[in-house]
Amino acid sequence: MAVLGAVFALVAGQAAALEFAVAPARVTIDFSKGRGQGRIEVTNRSSSDLTLGLGVVDFALNADNRVVRTATTADSFSNWLVVNPSELTLPAGGTRTVRFAVRPLAEPRTGEYKAMITFDQSNAGTMQGGAVSFGVSLGVPVYATYGAVERVAVLHDVTAEGGTLLFDVSSTGTAHARLTGRWAAFARGALPGEAALREAGAAGDPEAAFRALGARAAGRLPATAVFPGERRRLGAGEGAPASGVVYVHGAAGDAPIERILDY
Repeated sequence: MAVLGAVFALVAGQAAALEFAVAPARVTIDFSKGRGQGRIEVTNRSSSDLTLGLGVVDFALNADNRVVRTATTADSFSNWLVVNPSELTLPAGGTRTVRFAVRPLAEPRTGEYKAMITFDQSNAGTMQGGAVSFGVSLGVPVYATYGAVERVAVLHDVTAEGGTLLFDVSSTGTAHARLTGRWAAFARGALPGEAALREAGAAGDPEAAFRALGARAAGRLPATAVFPGERRRLGAGEGAPASGVVYVHGAAGDAPIERILDY
């Protein structure tokens, strides 16, 4: 399976410059009434005209939490996602709107469907006297829900590995779930009271507030999507001590979360 990631680019082993940007980075729509629509803004950041080809692919996350393309079958959601236009040319500095719609080809079941809209830039360059073909692709995941769904994330544990905290998370709902919010790592025996932690978590700059309380490190919770029925170890917290106590404040799927865990 080919790794897609958010952006992938390679020119004879060297990263190619990304000359365009898209917004938003992901889209969630509801097609419970039969059809759903969305839009993505594409901007040419280069000083010359730029042509992009658009496509739709199915995807999943591999064991390393990287996006990979999966095979498309007759039942794949990518067949339901119609994108217009299929190719666009942007003037230097210009922005265009790409519209897409969900058009079910069968009776949908309650739950969440996903696919990725890809934007492909193809160019040619010269390196070391020979012609080199290279391409740049950027993908925007589209999550489409039909009927009422639940986003349920369960934080099982936190461990440390090579200076990184690993959050063990499963998804038990009917749509993908994420952790959102902040974490703060403290030395054992140095954890402040829960009221002070809660106040810091709700501050305008939570990470600075946690450090003012004595946190050895603090940061954002890993926001990688965990799909229904999956369990993943998500890395965050670079610079955290090898062992200690971590405070988690934010949301796990649709529900608030506040946890204190030894690691």
